Amino acid sequence: MENMHVAFCCDNNYIMPASIMLESLMRNNRNRHIIAHTFTDDLNENSIETLRLLVEKYQGELVTHQLPEEAIETMKNAPLAWEYLSTAAYYRLMLPYVLDEAVEKVLYLDCDVMVRKNLEQYYDCPIKDNYVAGVHDIEEEQHSERLNLPLYVNSGVLVMNIREIKQSFSLNEMLDEMNRLMKRDEVTCGDQDIINIIFHKKMLILQDAFNYQHCIHKKYVLKHKKEVQEAAVVHFITSDKPWFSTYVFPYTREYYVYLKKYFGIGKKLRYWLSKPAGLVKIIKKHNDYMSGKSE
Repeated sequence: MENMHVAFCCDNNYIMPASIMLESLMRNNRNRHIIAHTFTDDLNENSIETLRLLVEKYQGELVTHQLPEEAIETMKNAPLAWEYLSTAAYYRLMLPYVLDEAVEKVLYLDCDVMVRKNLEQYYDCPIKDNYVAGVHDIEEEQHSERLNLPLYVNSGVLVMNIREIKQSFSLNEMLDEMNRLMKRDEVTCGDQDIINIIFHKKMLILQDAFNYQHCIHKKYVLKHKKEVQEAAVVHFITSDKPWFSTYVFPYTREYYVYLKKYFGIGKKLRYWLSKPAGLVKIIKKHNDYMSGKSE
């Protein structure tokens, strides 16, 4: 079984969504041996063990890394584009410098995604000499204009060409470029802006289904029913994340299968069901929402 190298970055506060992302990934990609990579700098032993047990349940491997010592100061000073992010969002830029030499590419996934289908066709895309492969950002036009770039991808789901990035940028060169860009006033979307500025000349654009950037707005969802159904990876890009009990969206039932699995039964499950909306009310809202009965 051929290996699929996957990477994600999170801290202790994001273990629940990270676990759900991993569970959905592993369940839908059983045909590949998955080696999951993450950084330990913001994770305690309990968090690491939780992730390890989950990955090994599907006969995968969890490999942990530490930030290069040279990068620590840069990460401390990294600006955050949104209040719910942490500096771990920048760690993906360090992947080429911590992964084993034999790893030529890696599938990077944000923790606020749910994998719905097999990702083999995306992981095996002919990336050639491109630095990254990704999907146009939902607000590409305004971001491209702001940064004067010909295109702009969403950085939450990427195939990263580890070999090509490492050959083109040494660790110190990458850190210097990051530090320089962090000081620019127009760089307002943090790590995503930096990734686009550094890599924009060699980007491969993939199908939208690889990173369906989901908005909660009803009109948007109803207008994009085909995309909703075809999405291989759903990326919950708004601040109203699906693990909040009042969140209503077309993937309610799918996501709550994983949420329930994470919480298990007993005390944690009762805590989840005791949330204001409750599971029954959420499912009803979901049906009303998609049928057009509710606003």
